[in-house]
Amino acid sequence: MKITAILEIPEDFRLHCEIYDCNAQDVLQEFVNQVSLPRHRAGEGNGYECATSFFMDYADQLLSEKGQPADVHDHYLDKLAETVVPIRDGEQREVACRKILRQWALAVKESSSCHSTEMARHSSGAEVKPI
Repeated sequence: MKITAILEIPEDFRLHCEIYDCNAQDVLQEFVNQVSLPRHRAGEGNGYECATSFFMDYADQLLSEKGQPADVHDHYLDKLAETVVPIRDGEQREVACRKILRQWALAVKESSSCHSTEMARHSSGAEVKPI
């Protein structure tokens, strides 16, 4: 997936890029490339820990700020712990983790579309009954 983004670059980041003669886009791309829960969970000291941990902390903060229920996320985090942690081989662990992430993404999409439908019914004055 490719996107075009307009970012406000803070002075400190700009200064770091100038000091080390780095292109801000290249630095950000490398950071994005290192966000990988499957590689992080493969646990081979592969450098993915910092970027992935930052992303997961940020995502947790977003969930709480948006008031989104964490049940789907908690379910898949538990599933990761139960399924992936016992696997000793790093490559197999990465594959298993990615499979669970795909299921998780699908569950979030389904949960979001159900939530949007419920919100639309509620805001339109239609009676909302528990399922």
